[in-house]
Amino acid sequence: MQGGLKTAKVQILKNVTGALRPGTTTLLLGPPGSGKSVFMQALSGRLQSDAKMTGSVKYNGKESSEFVVRRTVAYVDQIDYHIPNLTVLETCQFSHNCLSGPSRLSSSSELCASEALRSPPFVPGHDGLACACRALSNIRSHCERGRCQHPGCRILGLLDVADTVVGDSMTRGISGGQRKRVTTGEILCGPQSLVLMDEISTGLDSATTYSVVQSFVQTAHALRKTFLISLLQPAPEVVQLFDEILLLTDGHVMYHGPVSGIVPFFDNQLGFRCPVRKDVGSFLQCTSAPSSRQDADGRRSTILAVPPHPTDAPPPCPCAWQEGRRLLDQLDSHPFRPEDSPPGSLITTKYASSVLRLTKLVFLRQVKLNKREKAFYIARAVQAAILTLIIGSLFATLEPTTADSRQVMSLSSLSVMNMAMFSMPQVGIVFANKRVFYKQRNNNFFPPASYVLSFVLTQVPQSTIECVIYSLGVYWISGLTRTASNYFLFLVVTFSLSNAMAAFYRLIAFIVPSMVIANAGGGVMLLMLMITNGFSIVRTSIPVYLIWVYWMNPMAWAVRALVANELGTTRWDIPASTGSTSSGRPHVSPCCLQLGAEWIWASVGYSWFWLVLCSCLGIVALNITNPPSPRPTVAEAEQKEEVRRGVVDMLQKATNKTAQGAFSTAKTMGKVASFGIKTLSQARREPKVGAPGPEAGGVRDKAVVPFVPITLVCRDIRYYVNDPSHGTAPGVVKDSSDKEIAGKLQLLKARGLGDCRRPPGSLTALMGGSGKTTLMDCVCGRKTTGLIRGDILVNGHPKEQGPWSRVCGYVEQQDVHSAGTTVREAFLFSARLRLTEDIGMDQVTQIVDDALEMVDMTGIKDSIVGEPGGSGLSVEQRKRLSIGVELVANPSVVFMDPPRGLDAREGPLVMRAVKKFASSKRTVRWTSTRPSMEIFEAFDVRVLLQRGGRLTYFGPLGDESSVLTAYLESQPGVEPIRTGYNPATWMLEVTGGSMSTTFKSSDQDFPTLYLESDLYRENEANMDRLVAEGKKSSEPLKLAGQYATSFSTQRSTLIKKFFKLYWRSPNYNFVRFAMTITIAIVLGLVYLNELDEGGTDVATVQNVMGLVFVLTTFLGMFNCMTVQPVIGAERTVFYRERSSSYYSPGPYAVASGVVELPYLLVQATLMVVIAYWMVGFQPVAWKFFYFLLMYFFSLTMFTFFGQFLVFITPNQLLAQLLAAFMNQLWTIFAGFLVPYPSMPTASGGSWAPGCLPTTWTLWGLAGSQLSDRDVPMMVGAARRG
Repeated sequence: MQGGLKTAKVQILKNVTGALRPGTTTLLLGPPGSGKSVFMQALSGRLQSDAKMTGSVKYNGKESSEFVVRRTVAYVDQIDYHIPNLTVLETCQFSHNCLSGPSRLSSSSELCASEALRSPPFVPGHDGLACACRALSNIRSHCERGRCQHPGCRILGLLDVADTVVGDSMTRGISGGQRKRVTTGEILCGPQSLVLMDEISTGLDSATTYSVVQSFVQTAHALRKTFLISLLQPAPEVVQLFDEILLLTDGHVMYHGPVSGIVPFFDNQLGFRCPVRKDVGSFLQCTSAPSSRQDADGRRSTILAVPPHPTDAPPPCPCAWQEGRRLLDQLDSHPFRPEDSPPGSLITTKYASSVLRLTKLVFLRQVKLNKREKAFYIARAVQAAILTLIIGSLFATLEPTTADSRQVMSLSSLSVMNMAMFSMPQVGIVFANKRVFYKQRNNNFFPPASYVLSFVLTQVPQSTIECVIYSLGVYWISGLTRTASNYFLFLVVTFSLSNAMAAFYRLIAFIVPSMVIANAGGGVMLLMLMITNGFSIVRTSIPVYLIWVYWMNPMAWAVRALVANELGTTRWDIPASTGSTSSGRPHVSPCCLQLGAEWIWASVGYSWFWLVLCSCLGIVALNITNPPSPRPTVAEAEQKEEVRRGVVDMLQKATNKTAQGAFSTAKTMGKVASFGIKTLSQARREPKVGAPGPEAGGVRDKAVVPFVPITLVCRDIRYYVNDPSHGTAPGVVKDSSDKEIAGKLQLLKARGLGDCRRPPGSLTALMGGSGKTTLMDCVCGRKTTGLIRGDILVNGHPKEQGPWSRVCGYVEQQDVHSAGTTVREAFLFSARLRLTEDIGMDQVTQIVDDALEMVDMTGIKDSIVGEPGGSGLSVEQRKRLSIGVELVANPSVVFMDPPRGLDAREGPLVMRAVKKFASSKRTVRWTSTRPSMEIFEAFDVRVLLQRGGRLTYFGPLGDESSVLTAYLESQPGVEPIRTGYNPATWMLEVTGGSMSTTFKSSDQDFPTLYLESDLYRENEANMDRLVAEGKKSSEPLKLAGQYATSFSTQRSTLIKKFFKLYWRSPNYNFVRFAMTITIAIVLGLVYLNELDEGGTDVATVQNVMGLVFVLTTFLGMFNCMTVQPVIGAERTVFYRERSSSYYSPGPYAVASGVVELPYLLVQATLMVVIAYWMVGFQPVAWKFFYFLLMYFFSLTMFTFFGQFLVFITPNQLLAQLLAAFMNQLWTIFAGFLVPYPSMPTASGGSWAPGCLPTTWTLWGLAGSQLSDRDVPMMVGAARRG
């Protein structure tokens, strides 16, 4: 939910009709927003719960209710969700074990078999299936012997990174393209008959895409499987692999038929002719996009809106529409009979294995994940050890006296509270991989019960270690009864409670959708458990309407058990007047607790019952809850109006020959939609919605900002990191006179690179194997670890990172943006902070408007960015946003690595924008993995790298890539390029930059050939000349400061941004306000009129001090925990913006604190206004406002402390662990659980309380109400209820 946004029902798919047949592969194309993903989700039974579908989908003639759709139909999602700490091999192996079962063969193994066949397309009657079965038999035997457990890694080219962790935005792992392949391989580990893949080629080069798709096609032909694959920029050779094409536009089927018929369909009947140097896939994407269709001459013409009205007129393309009509007639007159379905094609079991086996698999995976978080669990053990020493020393002087009996109750309450705090990180552990669970649950990897049990079982050893460490120190250092039986009872009670509270926290994390809400809801529940544990307020003082909470509270049972375990011993016996003993009952009578062994074992049993109850409820929650539904970005009225306009002239001429320019389809299709037929001249005469007319000032000039032209030269760039293989990996430096690099792993070996081929203003593309991103990171100065060697020269002078970061723009692979900003606000924020202050705000606004237009985002400029995979911008829109925020900064050099997620329409659009940007003498470096022919030939210079950054080619492309092809064809063994073939794919294949598919690799050492070529010598001479000229004509790059704007401008801009972010974050602010009101009412009801004027006894003072203590520590700790996910989400954005010299850390820290103040003031006012009067505090004005001020300062301190912990820790789990640890220290020394006179001097009792903020807050709040009271206190009196 986002503040100020409205939602509306949108029809995404509109009367889509068709059939996918066994043994075929279908290419799904369409522009963003055409409904491709929703179409796949509908076919796979994975539509979101709030989506509604009409019509029917049948599988082999059966309804979806007759079998398990999600096991029969595989769906590869567009968003990559993986556990970052697992390796690629472990991820695929886990999927294989869960989806295939102990006796079934996975789809990836079938791919191995089909790849071995290398057979022609399947023809009915041939023996292809028999051959496939024989191959599958061989694969199965290999799998059983353990030699082919994860064939998908080989098919998808992941063997080189099989032992590398997947990683995420905070953990370095595999690349984005490899992560997409892991997503594909993970799903292919199952035995599904129908496989739907959504944009699987993101980040893959052309040759790899070809090889992967070819494997799918062979599997479909040989094994009668069905594949529907969506691709963004399919190369011509990839398109030709498919059997059919399904083209969507605006939710309608524009074409569904053979691949061979689609180009004639557009050419002959619609008047769209594919240009000579344009890929077929790019042509089809463009023609289906309303804003970029072209006529036969390649010029932009009119706009095809939607498919035409069905009438009785003949279809415009008999070859295509006759095929469609024949298919639909077959569906109506000769439907598929369910009895003809091959056995096993429709899976009827929900899971591939037994629940016991799946539980074992999930449990072993969780054990592995826990082992890889050793730092976190070691920190938890150290935390427990430190706390046990502190607490044990504080209670070391316990004696069996009436005065110290309260200390026993205090120690028991503190121990119970610590067990609850030790379990609190369970919330973060669950949320770390919750989206991965949803993905695996929706694909029927395992039942939710297995997932919950894995947490329960892995928590037992963690709780055992923490409880043993805690109990050993606390019990034997403190003055408790030193007997083995009492110690083990103490250990059993705390151990049981620890597991129960861990299950309670996990239940909260399972139910709620975000960590902010989890911290809020869990905080309220924890508050109820803490204040009703029998110590903060005695049992008889709890109102009757809340006493049920006390008896359901596992913490209350644990406090009662620990008190009974100690005060029930003979050591605490008090002689009675009759000469007998009373077994310590007079000690517990003021607090109304019970003694006896039955209460101890009842507590243990109740804790395990609580664990079972929370686990069962957690299983239910995981079965019925879903991740937040993504909301698509709906086009604005301007775009919708454009969609409704005109039709191309060719179409109009064709439709004039038919009745009213319309044509029909088969009757079974029903009414689809209508054309709006207008000529180009008519469309131009009509004003666009929202477009300014002539009176608005006409065409405005583009904003021009001065900049420093940069000539960049890099020589012998090398990058070294610590060697994790201990000398066994290739590339380890073993013999070197340089001690700093000896024994390190060399990842980059780049030779001379620079602007030697063209002056600034040219476009340079980097392609090839691994090393592109590493090279860019080194040049841009983004590497924070390792050693970088070599020369990076800017205008002939060595690079200085400070000014270099200001003139350099870097579009990273990960699209990291603040979720709560709009597109226009993100552009304005970047422009204002990265342009100097002499550029006025009017000019900044004009620059932003130009950039929005340049990257085609004017229509969605007011859309919220949102979270990846959730509400907000789509993948390709986020990528264009990443490019735009760099372009508005007026950089002299721009690095783009690589702009993935752009389809064949958006790619050329962004390419034209970048080319226009570079034409003003900017230097642009663009990495590319699988460019279309159109994009490939838009570059001026091409850099080809092989593994490790070794240079294979560095030179111009020439007209239609003539220079590049001439150079490579002159090398020995290189197969010449074929006419019409994409030179990018050919280049990678013949040089060994990717797997060979159509062309054979020449097996030459191309980096060595390049070093021996005239081209290399020419480049070196040009670089020497550029360096010499740069030194003479230019001074070293120096700017007025590291940042373009002053501290005050940075501060004010950041404050404005944060206020907008907070206003659009109701999940944070509304929730904490609601929780504050709830907590205030709960505390008010529990302590209703507790402080009266008539008299004061021990229980009353205990209750009042408990109220002030809970009021101070609990809501403060709640704020400390709740703010951490908010700051954690912005931290990745901060790292990106800091690297680009947006601002210094100081203004950021100030802004993140200032934005909290008004919300904290409202929060403090809500709490104090409600609780102050309900508990009966003194109605004195100055005391009320003093109480409010002190409480506001307390909340502010806790909130800022939570932000501080996020800033200084590497991840949120450690931040939460430190927050819990510090809260425990502040709680111990606050003076409530352990009174100051009772604190031993050796344990810090003389100085520690005065150093902690909670002590002063407790003194101030309690003193304002009790310090001036002269009512005698009735010592020894107790409440009776």
